[in-house]
Amino acid sequence: MYNLDRIAGAVKDIEDYFKKLELFKKGREIIKENEDVQAFHASAMMCLSIINRAIDLATDIIVQKEISMPTRYKEIFSLMAKEGILSKELGIEMEELAEERNYLAHEYFGLDDKRMARILRKINFVKDFIERVKIIIAKEMKRGRVSKKTRDLICNKYKGLISNRSGVMELPFGMIFSIFLIAIFIVVAIYAINYFLNLQKCTQINLYADDLQKRIDNLWNGQKGQDSFTAPLPVGIKMICFANLSIPSNANNEIYDELSKNYAPDANFYFYPGKYACGNPYRIIKHIKMPGRNPFCINAKDSINLEKDFYDALVNIKTS
Repeated sequence: MYNLDRIAGAVKDIEDYFKKLELFKKGREIIKENEDVQAFHASAMMCLSIINRAIDLATDIIVQKEISMPTRYKEIFSLMAKEGILSKELGIEMEELAEERNYLAHEYFGLDDKRMARILRKINFVKDFIERVKIIIAKEMKRGRVSKKTRDLICNKYKGLISNRSGVMELPFGMIFSIFLIAIFIVVAIYAINYFLNLQKCTQINLYADDLQKRIDNLWNGQKGQDSFTAPLPVGIKMICFANLSIPSNANNEIYDELSKNYAPDANFYFYPGKYACGNPYRIIKHIKMPGRNPFCINAKDSINLEKDFYDALVNIKTS
């Protein structure tokens, strides 16, 4: 049985993100960085949020149907198409969007106008995905698979998304109209302030991981050497951790459990706590030998010592 309250909440989040995206686009189909840098980056972050929430939603549906979970995000949508939840065509489009999500999350500073235009064109397929999910919710409610208490909770909490009497989906046009007429200037003003504050945090997070990888690559490409790395991080990040979350912890179980909330296949580097990592709490760091402790965490203010000996195939990670 579906957790309709959870699914309806995800649907509402995605629709809210689309409203914000439209505010940034201002009716434009293409946004170029050199013409409107704020709208360019704000739109990119909204697309990332939309895709992330769509993946969360798809995961909930797969789990609640008791289907075996795939190992990669994009495979969730092909599995939904195979199960008849999505059409084959929509499954392919959502797979491609999941790939774009990985690009936005891990290679954001390589984002150019051409790729951004492609993402903005494809992001509307999430709306088709949402309409399909709405049909699922409506059918479940019509079949009486939820109690009256649960039905009332969903309808009251997400008024305008589901009709309390019939269970038929209704697009919240009145809500959109009110937001545009009453709250548009407030939303833009608040976002502008938060945008510039968060942009600095996001920049620090991305630069930290990218610069660390460059230092490691330099050592790895040489015969032997040592280096020490440190860089500023946003307030709130207490530690950086090297961890393999596919195997049990043999060190700090509390930190391991917290990192596991942001588990991603192949990821071996995490910011802790992840909620301060600007939506990008993990990375894949190449050419390193994982330390014996799992997780191996270093105070965010301390230096990371890197070392490679003549016979070492990978770079060793040590504390200062």
